[in-house]
Amino acid sequence: MKKFGTLLVILIAGLAVRSGAQNFPMDSTTHKIDFVEVVQAPSLTKSAGFDRALVVLHRMYKQADTKISVKDKDNGIIVLNGFTQLVIKGKNGVNMNVPELVLYKLTISFKNGKYRYEFTDFVQNRAGTPNYIEKWIEHNVPGDKFYGPSDHIQENLDYLYADIEKKISDLKTGMLGDKSVEKQDW
Repeated sequence: MKKFGTLLVILIAGLAVRSGAQNFPMDSTTHKIDFVEVVQAPSLTKSAGFDRALVVLHRMYKQADTKISVKDKDNGIIVLNGFTQLVIKGKNGVNMNVPELVLYKLTISFKNGKYRYEFTDFVQNRAGTPNYIEKWIEHNVPGDKFYGPSDHIQENLDYLYADIEKKISDLKTGMLGDKSVEKQDW
C-alpha cells in the first residue's frame, strides 16, 4: 500500500509539473496547438478591420508582404506564414539563437464588428525533417528520455509561448487603432 501511495504522489506531481509548465491551447479534435480568439470590435467594418490588420502586420513583421500568403479583402481573410527565432541561455549564461526557426501560420478573419485570429501549424524543421512542437509538449514530462537536457525543450516551449502571447498582445493593441491627439488651444 505504501508503494501505491508513493507511486500516486509521483504521478500527480508529474502531471502537475506538465500541466503547470505547459499552457499551450490545444484543439480538442486535431490535438494541435491552436491559439484562437474572436475579438469584438464594434466600430470596425469587415473592410476597415482588414485594412487595419495589414498596417498592424507590417508593424509586427519585417517584410510582411513576403510572409503574407493570402490577402483576400472580399472574403475578409489574411494568412501570414510567420516564424519565431528561439533563444536559449548557453552554458556561459549568454543568450544564443537556436539555428532552426519555429514556423507557424497566422490566420485573421474579419466580419463586421469582430475579427478572429488563429495561430496554428507550429513546426521546426531540423535538417529538412519536420519536428512538430506538440511532440515537445508530449515528451516534456519527468522521466521521459525522448529529449535530453541539451535539447532545451522546456526553455524552448517557454520562449515560444511568451513570443506568441506578445504577438497576440501586439495584434490586439494594434487593432484598437492609433490614438489621435487633439490639439488644444489654451
